[in-house]
Amino acid sequence: MIKTFYKPTSLEEALLLKEKHENLVAWFAGGTHINHFEFKAHYDQVISLEGLGLFFIHTKTNQTSVGAMVTLQKLADNSLIPECLRWAAFMAAPRTIRNMATVGGDIATGGKGTRLTPCLMALNAVVETADGKTQPIEDYVSQDSKELILKIIIPSSEIICVAKQLTLKANGPVLASTAVSMKKTEDPDLKDVVVAIGTIEGVPRRLEEIEKGVIDQTLADRESIEKAVADVLNPESDQFGSRDYKKHITSVAIADSIISCLERG
Repeated sequence: MIKTFYKPTSLEEALLLKEKHENLVAWFAGGTHINHFEFKAHYDQVISLEGLGLFFIHTKTNQTSVGAMVTLQKLADNSLIPECLRWAAFMAAPRTIRNMATVGGDIATGGKGTRLTPCLMALNAVVETADGKTQPIEDYVSQDSKELILKIIIPSSEIICVAKQLTLKANGPVLASTAVSMKKTEDPDLKDVVVAIGTIEGVPRRLEEIEKGVIDQTLADRESIEKAVADVLNPESDQFGSRDYKKHITSVAIADSIISCLERG
């Protein structure tokens, strides 16, 4: 149960509170994860991010910056955001949750809870954290970073991207999040391919073996792609589906996305 709710009005004040209380206090964004019964960590002290001015979406010539406190609904509604990311945000959860859950919170939750990270990987997004550093989103999640996310930066480029959220039914639990992207080019040789997964395993990641196979064309047809993807996945069986079922539907989704990107390119 949360007993102390700090409401700093500046980043400096927030960081001082975190330094003072260290691991006894947690960052509080939309609250959809920290208040969920399945959330493993329990805190009675939290630091609200509401007063830090992280609700912005800014677009420049070569990039779009999204504040960490932007909700999934605002992301889905904003025409400045790449279409695949808007769709991923829309499909991430029911509207009541989308109105609360934040982009930064979705990424920081990591593990099986994140819905947007695979799509952000496919868009070559980077995160800027409170320590002044920027890093690719896959590095942030793979290192299980605890640094506070301030914003997500999405470079503007001619990328073809397809994102999918695999569920058993509408608004049901997400079994796997996938995203595939390729860069438009007049050169017939593929150079920039990203294949990313989330939710189905413990940590979102890129499937580098599949990316390489698509680039060198050893994975050029649906059957070979599906088999190769299934071979590198490592899901667990649970009440929502067996290990084999999860591998099958995810490999089919990724194969569909790769073929769709190739046809559109």
